[in-house]
Amino acid sequence: MDKAENNEIPNIENRIEGPHEKTIIHISAKEYDKEWGDGRYPYNTVYSKILENLPLGELRKAFEAATKERDARMANGSYTDPIITDEAKKYAFRGIKRRSDEKPTYEHPKATLATVDENLHTHGIDAVGLRTAKNIMPGLIWDMYAFPSPNDIESGINTGIVVVYRNEPYVLPTNPGETETYFFNSPNFGQKSKEEKISVEDAKRQDYPTLRDLYIGEVEIHFDQDKSRLDPEKPHLEKYPFVTRLNLDNIINDPRHKPEDLMQVLDVEFGNKYNQDAGVWENYSLREHTLMAMGQFRKYFYDRPMPEGINKNFVELVFALHDIGVPDAIKNGGKHLQHEYTVKIMEQTFSRLDFSPQETNLATALVDGDPIGSYLKHRNPEISSQVIKMAKKSGLPLREFWETLKIFYMCDAGSYTADAGGIESLDYLFVFDRVNHTMDFSSDTKTKIQELERQIFK
Repeated sequence: MDKAENNEIPNIENRIEGPHEKTIIHISAKEYDKEWGDGRYPYNTVYSKILENLPLGELRKAFEAATKERDARMANGSYTDPIITDEAKKYAFRGIKRRSDEKPTYEHPKATLATVDENLHTHGIDAVGLRTAKNIMPGLIWDMYAFPSPNDIESGINTGIVVVYRNEPYVLPTNPGETETYFFNSPNFGQKSKEEKISVEDAKRQDYPTLRDLYIGEVEIHFDQDKSRLDPEKPHLEKYPFVTRLNLDNIINDPRHKPEDLMQVLDVEFGNKYNQDAGVWENYSLREHTLMAMGQFRKYFYDRPMPEGINKNFVELVFALHDIGVPDAIKNGGKHLQHEYTVKIMEQTFSRLDFSPQETNLATALVDGDPIGSYLKHRNPEISSQVIKMAKKSGLPLREFWETLKIFYMCDAGSYTADAGGIESLDYLFVFDRVNHTMDFSSDTKTKIQELERQIFK
């Protein structure tokens, strides 16, 4: 049937005319993980490996343009500025993360194919769902959607796919009987495509392409877990079915240790809890959330001066256990009991490990509630008295405790962000500067935080 006579925008006929390019690249997960741990921009290894392995052709030109664009934006201090380099204006990129066991992830293209025969949509060529289409970035690879974090890889999400298109306007395919479709004006500026609804009749009259027509090719990156996450020269860990102070001190006193090393020590006693659901809509396990929170602390605060009287390695240990009571709370009445159960487990554990009463009080004070999160939601002035009560329990002066609590909240809530390697959720609360390794509250959030601070110190 001739295209002009159809009453739909076709996706059935295969209009891809070759040759189109696909390249598969393997990267050592250990090498990649080290780059994250060293505090460097974590995707440098990925970009360099891709360019090393891509043959000459349009796909290589696209990645060279994306690399130059990324570097220009980082030098400019913002990833969301308009497109800076002319070559990048020719291309658009879509990132997909995938599990090796083929279980779905939220970026997986099959999640948006409920109404269309999935056999027509191999390798992410077509963007059928509106959400998926919005993840196509003109001139730029959106790294966190394309490349798994070390936490992703640990949980089985160990493949990244970058699909490359010509950066031109396009429409989404339609099903029989539909009279409207989405038209995407993929611009040469800004961050994302702009969509609007148009009639199928107008789309056919203008002969707009679908993404299948604009498809150039794709790169699939496999992150191979070839060796242990712990280097062989790291301190020896004695094998016990519970956490020991010796093993704990051997890790946290080693300047080379990473959050995953600390979690390995705690796993012998709490591994079953870490593998359970964290009770959040993002569907993280407790392990995933904990590592992302610890990762935010490492990325933005670990190498900066802490408030007086605060040891950064001790804070990292508290992060590792800050939600350890969540599984028990869910099992015994609901997640609203999480702080009660967490405090109980931490008190027992810290006592058995011979931490001082002062250290135990500080640790449990930091996890005994979420006053900042509550205030941002409800702006209840009585929350200020809760912060003062927590500070007294901690044994710290009020100002030092408040500054520590803010850091703790930023890393905990900041783990529910795309910046942490997860699903976009609480991103609006923060401003992240990856170049300078700084994290701050967004303007609206800062206003509320300052409001609470005035009530605490009045």
